[in-house]
Amino acid sequence: MVSDKKIPEFDSVKEMAEFFDRTDLTDIELSDARVDYQKGENSSREMKHISIRVPKGDLEALQNLAEKAGVGYTTFVRMLIKQAISK
Repeated sequence: MVSDKKIPEFDSVKEMAEFFDRTDLTDIELSDARVDYQKGENSSREMKHISIRVPKGDLEALQNLAEKAGVGYTTFVRMLIKQAISK
């Protein structure tokens, strides 16, 4: 069952990460979801949900690194992806 709960606007990546780390996405209407995590013109970034399988040890390592960085592990994975594609 999908509720009327909407994705709020965010003032920072950290705020966005905290929201998604503590929110069950099945409770949110995602049909036209757009997430603004930076203020300013053309700052809206559409998020696309994906699912990947990784070895358990790799996931644990990612979670440990993310904790040291002070972010959730999914945010950390997005940061790594962004870093890799910007090279």
